[in-house]
Amino acid sequence: MSHQNTVPESTAKAHDVEQIRKHLGDEFSSRLHYFASIESTNAWLQGEIGAPSGTVCLTDFQSRGRGRRGRSWLAPPGSSIMFSVLNKFTRVDLSGLSLALGARLAQTLILNGAERVGLKWPNDLIIGDQKMGGILVEQSSAGTIMGAGINFRIPEEFMDNQIQWTDISTHYPAMDRDWLAASLIEATLNCLRDFENSGFTDFIRDWEGLHQYDSREVNVLTGSVRRTGTVIGLAADGALKIQIDGRIENVYAADVSIRLAQGESENGV
Repeated sequence: MSHQNTVPESTAKAHDVEQIRKHLGDEFSSRLHYFASIESTNAWLQGEIGAPSGTVCLTDFQSRGRGRRGRSWLAPPGSSIMFSVLNKFTRVDLSGLSLALGARLAQTLILNGAERVGLKWPNDLIIGDQKMGGILVEQSSAGTIMGAGINFRIPEEFMDNQIQWTDISTHYPAMDRDWLAASLIEATLNCLRDFENSGFTDFIRDWEGLHQYDSREVNVLTGSVRRTGTVIGLAADGALKIQIDGRIENVYAADVSIRLAQGESENGV
C-alpha cells in the first residue's frame, strides 16, 4: 500500500481464482467475482444493488483503491490481497464492525503462520509497528460493504524505503498468496455471520489481545491539537479508552489519529 500516484509495473502472478474457489467450497465460491483490474472493489459492490449478502469482489489491481479518510490505496498488480464483501445486516447496531473484522483477519493470518501480526486501532493490521494492511467499512444502498487490503509482496522500489509500511512476504516468504486470500475471504464471511448474531461484544477480548498499542503512551491528534495519554483498553462500542491527564476518555476513529509518543519504539513492540 502506498500514497504514490503512479504504480510501477509488476511481474507478480495473478490470482489463481479456481484454486481460491476450491478452498472456499460450494457455500461461498458461487458468490466470488474476480477482476484482474478494477477501479475499486468497494465501489463495484456499491453498484450491485440486488446482490445477496456474501457477495465478494476480488481483484489483482485497484486503480482507485481507498483507505480510511479517503486516502489512496495503490499497489502494483498482483502484489497485494484486495477484496470486498457485501452484507445486508438485520441488526441495527454495527458499532465495532471494522474492529471485529480486524481481529478475525489478524487471527486468520496468525493461524496461517504469520504469528507476529497484530492490530493498531482502529483498523490497521501491523507487524511490529509497521502497517501491513487495513479495513474500510462503508454503507451504501446495496448494503454494508467491508473492504480489506493486505500488502503481500510489494516491490522494494514501491515501498520507497518508508519504514511505516511492510508486507507479508518480507517476514513470511513461504506463504502462499492464493491460499491466504481464500482463508481471509472465508474468515470475513464467517465473521459477518457471527457479528450479525452477537454484535461486537464477543470480539472485544480477542481484539484487545491483539492490540499492539495497549498500555503504551500515544499522541492523540485531533486536527492540529495533540495530547498525550496511555491506552488502557476498548469500550463496548469500539472507542479507544485513553487516560489523559488523570482522566479516562473514549476517543473515536472519526475524530482522531493515534501515534506512538516520543520515546516509544517505532520498529517493534
